[in-house]
Amino acid sequence: MRNLVVAFVGSFTLSLSLCAQEPVSMSQRAQQAGYSVTGIGAHHQVWSRLTRTTNETGVVTLRTNSFVQLATGLNRWSTNRWIESQPELVETPNGIIGRKTQHKTLFSDNINSAGSVRIKMSDGQWFKGHPLCLAYRDNSIGSNVFIAKIHDSFGQIVGSNRVVYPDAFDGVNASVSYTFTRAGLVRIFGSTPSRRRLRVSD
Repeated sequence: MRNLVVAFVGSFTLSLSLCAQEPVSMSQRAQQAGYSVTGIGAHHQVWSRLTRTTNETGVVTLRTNSFVQLATGLNRWSTNRWIESQPELVETPNGIIGRKTQHKTLFSDNINSAGSVRIKMSDGQWFKGHPLCLAYRDNSIGSNVFIAKIHDSFGQIVGSNRVVYPDAFDGVNASVSYTFTRAGLVRIFGSTPSRRRLRVSD
């Protein structure tokens, strides 16, 4: 069996697994229904609503309805309080910044540079890395075969949460795409310009 291998330099793996998330509009729907936040943390919010019911004898009963919203990276710490994360990509003279989440991400203008992707975690720790090449490994004989190396490619914001480096490899029509979410960063290698993933088969 032959497996696609991506050589990557850095102290971390950018392809972070994502937990299921509620859409950002969840907060708006809860507020429209009369709920307000009564508890909050890094990955949750407690929504509560007080309702009044009157029976046939005129007795009023107060009832509290509540539910818990869960999502990885749901909130971020700002000015001594938790506020909801709102992932945002902003162009700068030196590249692109991902912000308004628990983690901050810096995308260099050119992916073909050392530490072209840097992530600052909520505890202040920095991680950085950059792709080097595409290769595949034949497990039956334990050898690797080189496909293509990274070359100069300049990042573009696509949609609201993607950074794409088009035509990023020598000899292969492939791009590098990063999806920036409140839960983390996902890296995808795909053909240019479509999003079909590059695969190697026997």
